Amino acid sequence: REKLRDAENLLKALDSRYSSLYRVGEAILKYQKDFLEKGIKYLKPLTLRVIAEEIQLHESTVSRIISHK
Repeated sequence: REKLRDAENLLKALDSRYSSLYRVGEAILKYQKDFLEKGIKYLKPLTLRVIAEEIQLHESTVSRIISHK
């Protein structure tokens, strides 16, 4: 039972990590849509704070999510 609980907790943690990374990606795509469609001159400065506010997470959480990605 303990091993099963540990496995379930691991799956929940992985799902949460995936969900957070997906939300960050979506926010970046939304914010940089013009750049992606029209080119480099439409690239806008983007900070962790902007992403964090968009997805309602702390900046440090966003930083951990995107590190090494």
